[in-house]
Amino acid sequence: MFKNTLFAYNACRQWSMRSFANPRIHKTNGMWRMYGSMRINSHARLTYSTKTTESNKNKEGKNSEGKSTDKGNFREEAKRLFKLLRPEYKWISFAVFCLILQSTSSMFVPKLTGDLLDLSNTYILKNNSSEEGEKALNYTESGRMKFELWGLSETQFFTVVGSVLVVGCLSNALRLIILRTTGERIIARLRTRLLNRIFEQDSKFWDVNKTGDILSRLNSDCVVVSRSLTNNISDGARSLFQGGIGIFMMLTISTELAGSIILFLTPAVVISRFLGKRAKTISKKVQEKIGEILKINEYQLNNQNLIRNYSAERVELVRYSDSIRNFYKASLKDVMNSALAQSTNQILGTTSLVACLLIGTNMVQQGHLTAGELSSFAMYAIYSASAFAGLFNFYNEINKGIGSYSRVIEIYDEKPSISPYKGKKDIYKAIENYNHNNVNNQTPIVEFQDVKFSYPTRKEVAIFNHLNFKINKGENICIVGSSGKGKSSLLHLLFRTYDIENGTIKVYNEDIKNFSLRKYRRHVGVVPQEPPLISGSILDNITYALTDSSSKKRKFTKEELAAAIEKANCTDFINSFPEGLKTRVSNKSGLSVGQKQRLALARQFLNNPDILFLDESTSALDGVSENIVVSNIQKRSSLEGKTTISIAHRKSTIKFASRIIVLGDDGKVAETGSYEELVAKKDSKLNDLLAHNMNNL
Repeated sequence: MFKNTLFAYNACRQWSMRSFANPRIHKTNGMWRMYGSMRINSHARLTYSTKTTESNKNKEGKNSEGKSTDKGNFREEAKRLFKLLRPEYKWISFAVFCLILQSTSSMFVPKLTGDLLDLSNTYILKNNSSEEGEKALNYTESGRMKFELWGLSETQFFTVVGSVLVVGCLSNALRLIILRTTGERIIARLRTRLLNRIFEQDSKFWDVNKTGDILSRLNSDCVVVSRSLTNNISDGARSLFQGGIGIFMMLTISTELAGSIILFLTPAVVISRFLGKRAKTISKKVQEKIGEILKINEYQLNNQNLIRNYSAERVELVRYSDSIRNFYKASLKDVMNSALAQSTNQILGTTSLVACLLIGTNMVQQGHLTAGELSSFAMYAIYSASAFAGLFNFYNEINKGIGSYSRVIEIYDEKPSISPYKGKKDIYKAIENYNHNNVNNQTPIVEFQDVKFSYPTRKEVAIFNHLNFKINKGENICIVGSSGKGKSSLLHLLFRTYDIENGTIKVYNEDIKNFSLRKYRRHVGVVPQEPPLISGSILDNITYALTDSSSKKRKFTKEELAAAIEKANCTDFINSFPEGLKTRVSNKSGLSVGQKQRLALARQFLNNPDILFLDESTSALDGVSENIVVSNIQKRSSLEGKTTISIAHRKSTIKFASRIIVLGDDGKVAETGSYEELVAKKDSKLNDLLAHNMNNL
């Protein structure tokens, strides 16, 4: 082995001497050609199409196009990833400056070590010398050897060295603080923008994406992205800086030894490039598996009663175990990829270091190097090897960050078909014009004109087909029909949760597509059958998100609050709580569905919108509460001129409506009229529904 090592050393030495003595030979020798071919191969994906013949293009076109696309995608994704650093470029630049100071101080150590070792050898040689005059030059009057290094006295030398090391330590500490705070700001900014983008999405988005997967992207993916942009970039810059200085210093000390080290870098670069690409793919799959686990967790935790009632604990446990197993398999690939990379780099690094020491020892024996220079070279080699390992880790982590960021930008690039902000007309001017022109109440406040609609996930099933009806201002309308005939779908269309396929929906005599959804929905209230509660006090739930025309939180007097609570018949059960309106509630706080419905009704009585949609919002109320609520709804319509649209299954609610709209089986209005008019017709659709399926109305 030693002979082989010496052969490699002599070959490297002859190559370096010939190449530096004759530039032409340097450019034409075999190793330079090999390095050049590597560079050409690394860029072949970009230049392949211009250097091949037509026949080669036909044979390799698909492969070349795929590789070019992959490289283009990587560059584009990396470019988008680094754009996240723009708001923090000043702090990142300062962190890089601190990193340079810290790296400079650390790379100062090998040179210091080698020079001190050579100085000690010089003292030993002079101390063993028989020349008294030369020997006397190395001692002070007190009998100590004179310390002379780099032209500095002993005090000056240790002052400079101590100052450099202290500056390096402080720079490193400052760098870590800056990167940690910068990383937290990047995470906060990324999560906020992503959540805002999620709020902008329409219902089509939620029909496809699950909450657990969205949570995975908001949490773990954003953390991976932040880590790859802060600590990882800092470590990569440090590795690049230290590696560059290390190679420069090694070339300065000995080009022969440096050439032997470079021989071992070629396979390391190739392997790092291959494993880095794999890391990107594997990281994305790992994050997807985390999203699947969170989706299952969300379903299981939100449906505990269903699971217990159906005795499905075992089924859900097996389902969760399968998802964990899939995550384990994906994570195992990540571990194996990282282990292979680290072990390969370690083997190459150790082999190159051993070869360096064997060759260097021979050079010391021949007088081409001093022991101090060999020591410095070995330390620079170790630093450089560590730096190149850090560069591989940087490349690996950047690919992981790109993989996670690609999952984030999938949502960010998702453009909603219904924009929540864009609007051609101002809703407030439309209301003003409607009230001004509707003196005799001849213009409907809500109008469906030839509406055709089916859900995006069930295009083959038509919900409405040429649906037409009008609702005037101040009417108390009740929508009835068989199950699955589109009663609740009217709510989605009125709120423009989905867009219709054909026709027009007008509110205030304007197409709702012309309004900004955020502003439009403030004028349409809704109370669902099972209203959700926010985690807060009862007062918070009643006043939740009620704003004025300038989007500022509205302030209500105690009298206004008391009146709204009284209209919804909430006074008694709220007063039964020790803390009253300050009582903390949530979806699982023990309130009944009827109490939740009354709190939601109180909010709408307080809000008092022009149009109120009640989706079976009195289905869980007792008879007394229902009579009170229905009576106040009637007063709201008759006295205040407000419009109410109700979906009801109970005869007691239906008969109080000023007009009933019955939906037919063909997606159209089967009949409309007052309760008395429709009941008087023996063949009316309403009578048929009341007689045969009262519970499913």
